[in-house]
Amino acid sequence: MFVAQGATGSVWMVGGMSSDSSALPNSGVRSSIQVISLQTDGSLAFWVSDDMLNNVWGQVGYFISEGGAPIAFYQIWNLNTSTILTEGSTPISVGVHAFSMYLQNGTNWAYAVDGNVFGSFSMGSSASSPSYPIYVMAEEQGNNTFYFPTVSFAPALQVMRAGSWTPVEAAYSYGGAWGVEGHLQNDSLQQNQLLVGGNLSALSPSSRLWSAPATASPASASLTMTYGTLTSAALSLPLLLRVRVQR
Repeated sequence: MFVAQGATGSVWMVGGMSSDSSALPNSGVRSSIQVISLQTDGSLAFWVSDDMLNNVWGQVGYFISEGGAPIAFYQIWNLNTSTILTEGSTPISVGVHAFSMYLQNGTNWAYAVDGNVFGSFSMGSSASSPSYPIYVMAEEQGNNTFYFPTVSFAPALQVMRAGSWTPVEAAYSYGGAWGVEGHLQNDSLQQNQLLVGGNLSALSPSSRLWSAPATASPASASLTMTYGTLTSAALSLPLLLRVRVQR
């Protein structure tokens, strides 16, 4: 959960998740996300995430806080202790950008935009969890949900295996505060493409977004969590995330 420093209100997340055999385990995740600029009264973020064997969790993407310029960020948490281990940010331009986190060497993971590394950290593991889902999300923080134009993720989810980026073959929806579409809701989209926000219709929980034949149902992990005055209810991510807004 992305939380902008000093903000109050609630948090909503909508996007996709996968625990498919094509997704887990892995040594990296990547999503190509459309970066927009938007005036907001709260915070808006888009990101992709991965969890390690030791329950160290990372996310990388971008955020817009109270109408400021978009900023790329990464943040790493120890989920066992609910503590931030490190974080970083860098300016980013409007357009489509590839956000990735991946194993560099040993247990060191890089955090990159368009292949340009802007942070690294020893995650204590050389591989992801074999069961905890990877996520790609749009997230809002504020007193109420607010409108944002449709944002594309294309490809939405790729994973690093044997040194190459490979597509995730099946994913399911997460959250219902606003709309999301994959190939199975909109056949003009290819497999492994998502649209989120705008005037799209909300989906039932864990609706299949795209899939290859005979894929398994998504793994489940539910937790309600609170961070200061920020409350996030009925979410499936045991995370409490904060990014320092840099102006």
